[in-house]
Formats: sequence, structure tokens, C-alpha cells
Amino acid sequence: MNVLAFLEPHDVPTGRARLLMPDRQQVQAVERVPDWFWGDTVRMIASTASRLPDGRHLYTYFTCEEEPGGYLYRTVTSSPDDWSTWQVAGRARSVDEAREVHARVRSQLMQGAVPPADDQG
Repeated sequence: MNVLAFLEPHDVPTGRARLLMPDRQQVQAVERVPDWFWGDTVRMIASTASRLPDGRHLYTYFTCEEEPGGYLYRTVTSSPDDWSTWQVAGRARSVDEAREVHARVRSQLMQGAVPPADDQG
């Protein structure tokens, strides 16, 4: 079982597939996400996998799908009991915004607060 299941390939609705270019600034609309891209490291924007209270892990990644509202990035945190269970803690429209969300959620976790679930989408 892949504990980073959020990075696994999945169907993307027509018209919403996107690729993040290697510069991590440009996003290109595509008809379908190529198989090789799902595992590409360019998708991982930030990670904090150690030194968080109660053993949580925190990742921010490019989703390959433009969600309603223009969101392209998600920040997820693991359950302290099961690293294969993830909760969306934030969403972003740009890589810079995604890094800010990651830093904010990391700060909340370091202070012992559990960020509220992002129930959008």
C-alpha cells in the first residue's frame, strides 16, 4: 500500500487536467495527464515529515487537476495513527500561495493545534 496515495494516478474530468512545468511557476492545460507525470517529483511542493508533534506528516503537492475556484495545490496532513489516512488542510491557486499555506499549517501543528479540515470540493 502506498501511504502517499494522494499522489496516485486518478481520472481527471475533461477540461481540468493540468501539468506543472519544471520551473514550478507555469501550469499547462492538457487533455490528459500522462502516466509518467503522476510520480514526477515536480509535483511535490513542500514536505515536513519529521519533528511534527504526534508523528504527523505534512505535504503540499500539485494536484494535476484544476478544481472549482482555480485551486491546483493541496496541503494534506496525515493522521497520527495511520499515515495512509490524509486530511486536506488547505488549498492554493499558485505555488507561492501553496508554500504559504504549508508554512501556516506547519506552524499550527508545531504549536500543537490541529488545523481544521478544508471541506471545499
